[in-house]
Amino acid sequence: MQVFKLYFKLLRSNKGILIMYFAIFLTVALVISNAQSVDGNNNQEAMKEEILTITIIDEDQKSFGNGLKEYFSSGNDIVDMEYDEQKILDKLYWRKLDYALVIPKGFEESLLDEDVKDMTLKCMKVPGYFDASFFESELSLYTSKLTSLLKAGYSVEDAQKQLLDLQDEQTKVELATFVNANQNDKSTTFLAYVPYLFITLGMNGIGLILLTFNAPLVRARMECSSTTMKTRIAGLVGGILLYGMLLMVTVIVVVAIVSKGRIFMDVRFPYFLINMFGMLLFSLSLGFFTGTIAKNQDAVNGLVNVLSIGLCFLGGVFVPYEFFGDAVLKVAKFVPTYWYAVTNTKIGAMTEMTSGLANDIFWQVGLVLGYALVIFSVTIVIIANRRKQTA
Repeated sequence: MQVFKLYFKLLRSNKGILIMYFAIFLTVALVISNAQSVDGNNNQEAMKEEILTITIIDEDQKSFGNGLKEYFSSGNDIVDMEYDEQKILDKLYWRKLDYALVIPKGFEESLLDEDVKDMTLKCMKVPGYFDASFFESELSLYTSKLTSLLKAGYSVEDAQKQLLDLQDEQTKVELATFVNANQNDKSTTFLAYVPYLFITLGMNGIGLILLTFNAPLVRARMECSSTTMKTRIAGLVGGILLYGMLLMVTVIVVVAIVSKGRIFMDVRFPYFLINMFGMLLFSLSLGFFTGTIAKNQDAVNGLVNVLSIGLCFLGGVFVPYEFFGDAVLKVAKFVPTYWYAVTNTKIGAMTEMTSGLANDIFWQVGLVLGYALVIFSVTIVIIANRRKQTA
């Protein structure tokens, strides 16, 4: 019990640095979640009123491109842009653009001439955004109808005129009762940044305390005390676990405030908890490792900054992994934060839980837990070797 109390006494003495990292996390997560999230409280109303910002870049310069712009200008905001992939990605990231469609040169000819190899439209969109996916399905339906009319003998201009006339017929759309109405809301975006909080506070909240416990004078006095090794380990483990649970509860409270309490009635909530729990155990293991190998507080601070920022950037926390190149993505798959981000995105975008999705979630959380186990095992080996050397 004495070690347990001492753990939290040392935590209070380091509360300044813990509060600083929590404030950084809260600021970044709240600002970006407000800027990027999609409010899914009423998807039926959103489907009626949501106006997408779309750019259609026509490299073919034929009738198809003009007709497509005219067709989708109804109910959407069509903006003119030149094809610059970096500028398009920037606008997508900051939600100034919802969908970018590129009509490649020769596309209309591929529709008209069966001897010409079929071409596909290029697109870039906000990942997981329900309305962008809805637009994509409408685009697919449009091209399918157009192709059918062309095969029936219509010209491109006449076929597109027919589709414009059909557009006037409104169809009432109602969401099925099993569909989750909170896809990619503020909770999803906010929880995407949890790894930064868990890693920084896990490494500081455990690393700095273990640094004190491992100081030669403190360790010598503890060895001479009447407290057994088993009691000391139990008190330390109990303190670390309670500290971890306090981090988890803190995040849940903040998410409840962000979602105005709706998170507790959300079908995704249990899966969000499972994903967070996996990342929490990884972060606690990382803190345990840091406190074991670090020689002083400066070393702990250095490890915290390098690992937290590095893992969050490379894992798709700060920069969405959908924007990674193939080479970066291959490296990112070896980082546990990547699997947290992938799982968080899948949970946030789910419409209903299926066995396939559940298997993906548990498998990916299992990978994160595997990393936690590896780091914990390596730390135990280091501790055992040190004891042999000092024995």
